[in-house]
Amino acid sequence: MAEGHDVQESINAYWNWRGPSYDSRPGHGDRMGTTEHAAWVETVRSLLPPAPADVLDVGTGTGFLAFVAHEVGHRVTGIDLAEGMLEVARERVAAEGGPTFGLGDAVAPEFPAASFDAVISRHVVWTLRDPEEAFRNWLRVLRPGGRFVAIDAFWFTPSRPSEPSEGDEWRDPWNRHYSAATRAGLPAMHLTEHAPLLAMAEAAGFVDIRLDHLTAVQEAEAEQISEEPRYALTGFRPA
Repeated sequence: MAEGHDVQESINAYWNWRGPSYDSRPGHGDRMGTTEHAAWVETVRSLLPPAPADVLDVGTGTGFLAFVAHEVGHRVTGIDLAEGMLEVARERVAAEGGPTFGLGDAVAPEFPAASFDAVISRHVVWTLRDPEEAFRNWLRVLRPGGRFVAIDAFWFTPSRPSEPSEGDEWRDPWNRHYSAATRAGLPAMHLTEHAPLLAMAEAAGFVDIRLDHLTAVQEAEAEQISEEPRYALTGFRPA
């Protein structure tokens, strides 16, 4: 348990550092009024239940997915363990209104059972210290018939290793916080196929599990962050 805690502390420290600049990177911030934004809106609308529903965004970061889900009519709560990311999300809420944000663990969200109609995440599964436990806990906080939607990709492959290029501003903080020991503690970080994720979701108790490729989103990106296909893994709590 102590080892898992150390892994999470390293992850939190990295994303606290990334918070102020995170949305400036391609594919990260919400490009309002663009084709890319419109593609995300329609994608999220299609993946979530009819609005309004109670939605939990785990590992919300700066709130990208939470704000889109709010835009399509949902009541959204976003949680994260990196205060540096949450600060950006809260600043946007102060200016625009929108979701509710708070400190919380994506692996073990502290909400009563059957609190939400949907649990969502974006670019989070790869950095979960225990994705199997996370899936079980997401099932617990869902109401009967509720769903989880995990959007991610295989970011680190033999052709795209988990080592920043020389000159990247985030190279040193990445190597310090996502050290070899931290990376070794992340079961989904170096996956290159979907089967283990599907098996985890099934073992957690989800049914009607499916995987969709988000081609519309990637085709609309002004600047692609990766050639790796983005996917949405969806499963339902039995009714």
